[in-house]
Parts: sequence; structure tokens; C-alpha cells
Amino acid sequence: MPTLRQLRFLTAVAETLNFSRAADLCFVTQPTLSAGIKELEDRLGVPLIERTRRSVMLTPLGEEIADRARRLLLDAAEIETLARAHQNPFKGDLKLGSIPTIGPYLLPPALPAIRDAFPELRVYLREEMTESLIEGLNAGRLDLILIALPFETGALETLPLFVDGYQLDLSRFRAAPCARLSHFSFESDGAFPAEC
Repeated sequence: MPTLRQLRFLTAVAETLNFSRAADLCFVTQPTLSAGIKELEDRLGVPLIERTRRSVMLTPLGEEIADRARRLLLDAAEIETLARAHQNPFKGDLKLGSIPTIGPYLLPPALPAIRDAFPELRVYLREEMTESLIEGLNAGRLDLILIALPFETGALETLPLFVDGYQLDLSRFRAAPCARLSHFSFESDGAFPAEC
């Protein structure tokens, strides 16, 4: 099975198309990088890179394997990030998504307090519609989302932060029957109660 180190070497060569620059990117010598690529090709039993005196090119299969290797290396990095987050959940990156009707009002006053309380936490903000935020959370693209409920969230764990109780000022309509009510609410269809 290929090692992460060998795959890192391959992606560096794919990025630079130059063994010396690829070795620099990987913080190894060029002979070490060349040996790692050769071991990878031997292990897989196929050539991945075409070398000439003037150029370096990936074979079509080498291109495909390099693309997959990039994704695999990203996944491996996310595993490390996840493990570090469990050591200290308030250190590292927090990818926070919010709907446009909440984020601009809730987050500006909250972010300075978050930065003060958790100085080692880097907060990245995304503003999207609710459905996209839920998809992003399920896919691992986001860590936390701010949405308005009720909304079908599936198996996601939700924590209500507050109830946004809208109020109606009837002071201009003191003679209206509803003005004498101390408390009323809209019917489920959004209409005033029948006595109004």
C-alpha cells in the first residue's frame, strides 16, 4: 500500500513538474524524493511520471492518482485536525455558517467576546441559505451553523439560543378590540384571532 509520504511526493511533483522544486516543497533532498517516487511506482506496478532530460510529465494514470492522492492527503490532514480539536476544542479552526437574516445581526457583537474568551480559536464565517448550511454541516464543510427554526434538520442536534418574540404595538389603535387584550397571538394561518 502506498504511504502518505510517497503520495505527498507525487502531488508535489504534479504541482511543480520539477523534481528539485518538489523536493523543496517536501523538505527532502531530490534523491530522497526520486527514491520515494520510484518506490511508489514499483509498489503500484505502473509508471506515474515520464522523465526526460528537459521535462517531467505525469502519465494520464499518474494525473488521476495524483488527484486522488490530493483528496486523501486532505482527509488525512482533517483527521489530524479532528484529533487536535478533541485535545482542546477551543483551539484551531471553527467553520461557522449562518443564514443571512441572523449572521449580520448576531455575530458582530459576539465575535469580539469569542476572540477574547478563546484566543487560539480561528473562526471562519460562511453565509448561506439554511438548506445549504445543513448540507455543509452534514458533509463536514462546516462545524457549526446558526439557523432559524422550525426547519427540518434530520438527525442534527439542535440547541435553541433564544425565542424571537415579535411584538405588535397597538397604541395607535386604542379603540380596536385587540388593543384591550393583554396578550394575543396570530392563528396558525397568520391571521388575527377571530375576536379582532
